[in-house]
Amino acid sequence: MDRCYFIDKETFEVYKDHPKVFSCDPMIADTISKLNKLGFYTLASCEGHYEIKEYDISFPTESRKTGIYILFKEIYSFSNIPEGFELENFDDKVCLRHTMEYYDEKGNYRNRFDFEREKEKYNKILNEWVGNLPKKER
Repeated sequence: MDRCYFIDKETFEVYKDHPKVFSCDPMIADTISKLNKLGFYTLASCEGHYEIKEYDISFPTESRKTGIYILFKEIYSFSNIPEGFELENFDDKVCLRHTMEYYDEKGNYRNRFDFEREKEKYNKILNEWVGNLPKKER
């Protein structure tokens, strides 16, 4: 995820971090807001982006996939996860992810319309799932 900077609307000073806000992709912002209000705190997220890169010097082979994801600040247990998503555990964190391929089954680049339709579908599924989560007990 590219990191956004913040510019104060009155002083126009640039901040790498802001004490009261964090940036979030538009399509997943409502979902992230709901999760944090319920007590499921997040570190990072992505709504999924149609960015096919031919070559990146830091990653010598072309990426074949991207995804929608939420990285949580700690390991949370969920009684179920949304359709099309998987949980990936790290040492002290968990990531909820839906993987999207840049290529179709024939090996051709997927057209942007189909990709965006899949992205919208799974962001909606994710948001509906969050809407049914109980508030986390502290």
